[in-house]
Amino acid sequence: MSDAWLVIGIFAFAFLLWVSTGGPSRPISFAGPYITPITDVDDTQEGYGEDITIGNGERRSGVWSVRSIFGRFENSLGEEENVGPVSPQAGNVRIVSRAGGPGGTRPDNEYVAVRAESDSVDITGFTIASSRSGVNAVIPQAAVTPGGALTNVVLQDGDEAIITTGSSPLGTSFRENKCIGYLGITSFVPPLANRSCPSPTEELGQGYSGSASSYNECREIVSRLPRCETQRSAPREASDECEAFIESRLNYEGCVNAHFNDEDYKGDTWRVYLNRGAELWRSDNETIRLLDREGRTVDIYSY
Repeated sequence: MSDAWLVIGIFAFAFLLWVSTGGPSRPISFAGPYITPITDVDDTQEGYGEDITIGNGERRSGVWSVRSIFGRFENSLGEEENVGPVSPQAGNVRIVSRAGGPGGTRPDNEYVAVRAESDSVDITGFTIASSRSGVNAVIPQAAVTPGGALTNVVLQDGDEAIITTGSSPLGTSFRENKCIGYLGITSFVPPLANRSCPSPTEELGQGYSGSASSYNECREIVSRLPRCETQRSAPREASDECEAFIESRLNYEGCVNAHFNDEDYKGDTWRVYLNRGAELWRSDNETIRLLDREGRTVDIYSY
């Protein structure tokens, strides 16, 4: 009988100790299996799994990171699909929605846009992959200036890369810049941003080397010229000095030579082309994954 009372006493003592340290109000009371081992009463209990750093520098447990970053897509993934390993870039690089993008019906109209949300990230070598068909493509290098040397596509905070399935109208992937509007090509999908380039009168004020007496006459002429339109020949009334300015400066090459070292020369959008002859994505009912160079999931986009 004494042994029975001893056992009852031990259980009673354990119950009182449990109640005195928080009892049912303790978070550990309702935790699932993803819990670090119990140590001291005041320790914070967290989900286990490989810790990752997301885009804003915050460290999170691997289990909870998957839920918070990709939870909005749980209903889009099939039963046989899963997120898989999560990239440290998850939360920093996003697939962004643009009207008609991946649902385009021709390779030259089909594109996916990705954006850096906080930190700088090199996306060359990342993969975009279809969860439905298994088709994938690797993001290539691009030129800072069309026709220039190829380099890795590095997105700064807020920069975008528009990744098109088909071929470039310029024959290469490139970064938009201050002078890009002079190219005058209307076949870009989506269109080039704002037909960007300095106005003719801005260029005159910065780059005219003629005499003071001819400046006002030339200003009257260039004020009538359209923005971002290459001038292959000057109006007949232009002086020799004004003609030299118009034909050397008001075109893409002249603009690049004049502004290449400007702080605002480089645009915030890259145009990346995969040079494929067939569509990569379904027009609907598709889930696209962005994977880093190690094959870990960076982001998921469903439509």
